[in-house]
Amino acid sequence: MAKIRIMADSTCDINDELIKSFEIEVLPLYVNIGDRSYTDKVDILGPRIFELVEEYNVLPTTSCPSINDFQKAFEEAVNAGDEVIFVSISSHLSATYQNAMFVVKENGWQDKVFPIDTLQLSTGSGVVAIKARELVREGMAAKDIAKELIKYSARISFSIMVDTMEYLYRGGRCTVMQRLAGAMLSVRPQIEIIEGKFKVTGKHIGSKKRCVKAYYDTRMKPMLDKMNPKKIFVSSAWAEDDALFLASLFKKDNITEKIEISSAGAVVCCHCGPGVVGVAYELKE
Repeated sequence: MAKIRIMADSTCDINDELIKSFEIEVLPLYVNIGDRSYTDKVDILGPRIFELVEEYNVLPTTSCPSINDFQKAFEEAVNAGDEVIFVSISSHLSATYQNAMFVVKENGWQDKVFPIDTLQLSTGSGVVAIKARELVREGMAAKDIAKELIKYSARISFSIMVDTMEYLYRGGRCTVMQRLAGAMLSVRPQIEIIEGKFKVTGKHIGSKKRCVKAYYDTRMKPMLDKMNPKKIFVSSAWAEDDALFLASLFKKDNITEKIEISSAGAVVCCHCGPGVVGVAYELKE
């Protein structure tokens, strides 16, 4: 029996329980360093990235799923008589969406495969993938789901607090002076995804716990009345204690729905570094 498949790239950063529960197929990106290419979330996880950076003293590069990767994934689905909703990282941050669209157009699959440019990153795009499956379960047609997801993506807010500016510096996203000042003053930038791009929207100074609390108080707390309490997601670059502390702050403010917690994949860790914490949430309609 034909069905609608939900696919997402590996930067979607929702936990395995959600991946399984919402039947999301994950297409991995790649991490490249030295003479080796690793497959995100298949043969490399975030902690290994941090070891490789120390070992090679260089930031790994990352690459999106290839044309062949998309050809294989989409063709298998179409040959089975299925339709596909593919949820992609922002087109401003990766060529993932562009490669998916190229394959769709080359094969004339516009009425069978629907790539979605979420203009999001990490858990932000993961929330969109979850919504896609929910709409499938409501009985909506694939082409209508695709239209709805484009509008829905604009209702997702995703931000992070960076623990170290070293990876931003190595990736060309801050200057050497900003890096040195950040290290000396314990500055932790707050970064949001706005219109699909990174934007620094705040800076927090002091100990990690103090900064996490400040991030919550200034960025999350003023928005609590506008959030859907059933769609709040906390993620981190393998900083579970910080993620749990951040989740506990929501609970202290009577957000009693389950706060989903996940760890970032290797690709996201490459660009943001260790210790990052972040929140994705859905705005009420």
